[in-house]
Amino acid sequence: MKKWTIVFFMVLLWVVPSSWALDGRNIIETQRDRHGVESAQDYSVMLLIDKKGKRNVREIKRYGKKLENGLHRSMLVFTLPKDLKGTALLTWEIAPGEYKQWLCLPDKKSLQRISSQSNRTPFMGSDFTYEDMQPDTLDNYLFSSPDTQVLDDKECFVIDITPATREIGKKSAYGKRRVWIQKDIYFTVKIQFFDRRNNLMKTQTSHSLKNSHGTVWYAQKVLMDNHRKNHKTLLGIKTKQVNLDIADGFFTEKTILSGKHL
Repeated sequence: MKKWTIVFFMVLLWVVPSSWALDGRNIIETQRDRHGVESAQDYSVMLLIDKKGKRNVREIKRYGKKLENGLHRSMLVFTLPKDLKGTALLTWEIAPGEYKQWLCLPDKKSLQRISSQSNRTPFMGSDFTYEDMQPDTLDNYLFSSPDTQVLDDKECFVIDITPATREIGKKSAYGKRRVWIQKDIYFTVKIQFFDRRNNLMKTQTSHSLKNSHGTVWYAQKVLMDNHRKNHKTLLGIKTKQVNLDIADGFFTEKTILSGKHL
């Protein structure tokens, strides 16, 4: 599910080819089309659970928009706890498949650019990386022919996604992702993340699926299970709105430094 796990933006497609004619990429494209919105905003609780069961609770707001040129912008803002309030991650798609990210901490007076080398690092102690916060560009990946498996009594397409080139692969922490897409609503319900040696690193699962409108669904709960660190991150969406009127200028350093992002 990368996604905007956690992915906000796609274009609506009304005519869906029959499943027997679909290859892996066709299925992913259809999925994106069916769940497409122009903008979104949600308020979520993030729960961090360590190997001893200790829990750390955070609350966040997320905003996203597709611009008229088809590129995307998003902002994630911590509202709780007090020591993280105002911390923000700003993501700009500057060209198809090319992103810039900036982090602003509460005690800083400017935004810090996140380097491409930092894409693999955990975001603010969670089990999501900066890379996980960026949507995929389909041309950068290869897609296997779909298998079919039953997961929680629902038939799913199962597709392996791998970097299309060695150069693209070097920029990612993952050698492969395996996704389960529920056939009836074309929604990703499970993702396994593997390293370059095909060892399982993390598993993301989506729960309590809810229809927003039309063909658009979202998961009210998303769990990322980090098998290597025996650590988990649970993201629960409390409220969600789509197709809002969010100004392009909202996704700027000025908005964050003025506190208007809270």
